[in-house]
Amino acid sequence: MKIVKSGFMYDTENSKLIYSFVAPGDPRGVNFEKEELFQTKKGAFFLVGSGGAGTKYHVGYGKDSMGGTLLSTLTEQEAMTWLEDHGASTFLIANYPLYVKEA
Repeated sequence: MKIVKSGFMYDTENSKLIYSFVAPGDPRGVNFEKEELFQTKKGAFFLVGSGGAGTKYHVGYGKDSMGGTLLSTLTEQEAMTWLEDHGASTFLIANYPLYVKEA
């Protein structure tokens, strides 16, 4: 998937998939969500999220809502926070040791 945002092209096929989060439930259900964190070859982070009509990724309003997909750009700090919020502590420790500090 290629998406242009603010004049920059984000290409999921030419970027590294860092982490994927899939909410439990039926992939065809209205509340199903999937989010994937990517990093471009130049180091930029972006999140591609998709979900059903009952999620933040919905398109349309009311009974005319349907599932959709959204790309969000993230700073490095936002990407690390997203990983923390999605239970990726082991992944962070193994892959971003400069980010993780002893408490």
